[in-house]
Amino acid sequence: MVSGKKRLILLALAALVLFSMAACGTDKTGAYNTGVIAIDKAALDHATVGPAEKSSDGSEETPPAETKTPEEVDVEETPDLQTPQPSVQINGKSNEENTTAKAASTQKPKKDDKKTVAPQKTSIPKAAAKAPAKAKEGSSSPPAATLAIYCKKALENWDKLDPRAQSEKVVPKDGVILKETAVTFAEGDTVYDVLMRTCRSNKINFDNKGNSSYGSRYIEGVNNLYEFDCGPMSGWLYSVNDEFPSYGCSLYKLKNGDKILLQYSCDLGKDIGANQ
Repeated sequence: MVSGKKRLILLALAALVLFSMAACGTDKTGAYNTGVIAIDKAALDHATVGPAEKSSDGSEETPPAETKTPEEVDVEETPDLQTPQPSVQINGKSNEENTTAKAASTQKPKKDDKKTVAPQKTSIPKAAAKAPAKAKEGSSSPPAATLAIYCKKALENWDKLDPRAQSEKVVPKDGVILKETAVTFAEGDTVYDVLMRTCRSNKINFDNKGNSSYGSRYIEGVNNLYEFDCGPMSGWLYSVNDEFPSYGCSLYKLKNGDKILLQYSCDLGKDIGANQ
């Protein structure tokens, strides 16, 4: 009975050691401790089965088992759970090489970080605007002349005028149909050319006809004032630089600076100085 109690005490101590080691969790090396303790089987057998001793009455007694403290019990450390896996070769290559190759094959190729620089367009300068052509040496402004149209003698003989012409629209109060005006002309232009253009631009009525006896154009009426409106000797006469040419106005070619004057006469030009 005594030996049975000792055995129960040893088992209780072993259970206590197992419980305390399980509560500790990890050992000093940092590996996970499962709490499994290896107890020396020989020591346990020696403690429980040791040789019997004879008592004083001659009966054999089992010697008390040698009790070991928890520090003296050999504790078997569990191996590290992170045990290396055996290397498996596939097609002559280890599993690590195969894994690396598979990752490399599935990895998408990286695009070149360098940005492609588009070629710059070369701007071609537009053709410069052509400079205005320089005037030829020796050229000058176009020739010019002056022109005036008067009917002052008709105004002085108002009572002799045809009733149709007795109007300020036909004969103005100052007797001036067109005051002296500067006009330009081209080389070869005549007095007739300038008269026609100027009256048209100023909206002045200008009637003329061809005269076979003079071989020129004959002026019949200006501003609705016609020949014979102020008697049988009345009509239009022209002068250039205060001179009255003896030929028609369409035959007189102008020169630069000429002064043209067209006047209405009631006495064949005597009243305007044509016969002097």
